[in-house]
Amino acid sequence: MAKVEWCYWAVFYLDENKRNCLTDCKKEVIMTRTNKYWKLYKATLEPHLSGTILGVKCPFCGKELEFYDPNSDWGGRRMYKLPIIKVKDKSTNQIHIVGSDSHDQLYINENGTISYYNLQNGEGTGGDYEFVGVDNEYEEGLIEMEDITKDNPIIKELSNKLEELEKLYYKVLFENIELKKNKANNL
Repeated sequence: MAKVEWCYWAVFYLDENKRNCLTDCKKEVIMTRTNKYWKLYKATLEPHLSGTILGVKCPFCGKELEFYDPNSDWGGRRMYKLPIIKVKDKSTNQIHIVGSDSHDQLYINENGTISYYNLQNGEGTGGDYEFVGVDNEYEEGLIEMEDITKDNPIIKELSNKLEELEKLYYKVLFENIELKKNKANNL
């Protein structure tokens, strides 16, 4: 599987119909609702499966095109967040990340909320355990969210394993095709 190279366009709002874009390939572009750059922008917004690319290319460098707002709270660029859910054993005050113990289980209640259950001792939230959140300047008890990107070593490792599996899949597929061809030729 080939590595995807991205050209990121930082989009700065000028007015309702006009944006100024600075590209990774060192170009400055004025994007209006009537020019080709707006069409490229709209093409990148098409629905597609997570992890797939749309094939929208930068007209200057030919890399995959991605627009971002550098003024957003995450600083632009592709970023994904995973929840880090923690529970506290009220009897011992010990806190751990759900999933770090083989006895951890999360389930959805009949009212649609998530609850924790410890398979070993039969207790959960509403009993001996409670969820532990983080506070910020606006809210209390938020679930911590961990930023993960392509630069994250865990994501790189998973990506490498997926690439190996894909290579193995095609190897087995082609070997199977060859076996079928040989059988057909021997008949």
